[in-house]
Amino acid sequence: MSFGNLIQGAVILFLNIAVSSAAWAENLIYNPTNPGLGGNPNNYDYLIGLADLQNQYLPEQSGSGGAAPAFNFPPIVIDLGGVDSAVDQPAPDTGQ
Repeated sequence: MSFGNLIQGAVILFLNIAVSSAAWAENLIYNPTNPGLGGNPNNYDYLIGLADLQNQYLPEQSGSGGAAPAFNFPPIVIDLGGVDSAVDQPAPDTGQ
């Protein structure tokens, strides 16, 4: 068997595999999961259960309605290099 026949056989084998695999391909169809977006209404209880498991904010026991957590951010200080810093400049002399 010559090298040319080997290459020709490999090309034919590759084309046969490519064509036969295309015959097994299927169309992808989008099916929404969320019932609010047109999905199956039987998924509602399952999705609510997942949301309840992921909920990290538990209501307060005092019955205050679940106040938002307090965030404490550090003050933001921007150094402008002396430009427009009214704190360091003395008041202008009006001459009176």
